[in-house]
Amino acid sequence: MGFFSWNCKHCNHSIKSDYGLPEEYEYMREAVLLLPSGSVIIGHYDGYGRITDEAGCETEIDFCGRPELWHRKCWEQAGKPSYTGESDHANDQGFFYEENTAGVCDKSQWVL
Repeated sequence: MGFFSWNCKHCNHSIKSDYGLPEEYEYMREAVLLLPSGSVIIGHYDGYGRITDEAGCETEIDFCGRPELWHRKCWEQAGKPSYTGESDHANDQGFFYEENTAGVCDKSQWVL
């Protein structure tokens, strides 16, 4: 099975994998997984349906669990919202890059 991903609920661009990731897109691999149960998992997306948190714990995303995914920066900028519904699957598989992907999440508005 190849790469697959979901679109960020905020900016509608894919959660990116680490593989061949250009530096300007690094923020797009930092993902937040929200589940209907209220669970929140934050970490790096690997392109194969897994998020690894800062402690090295790996979570496999359950396709049937109606996952909602965000880029971490988008989620923080939106006020860290709770689960609202399933994210769309990404057509670019979280790997391919479009010309207007850079700057999609308006970095000038991020509170760092």
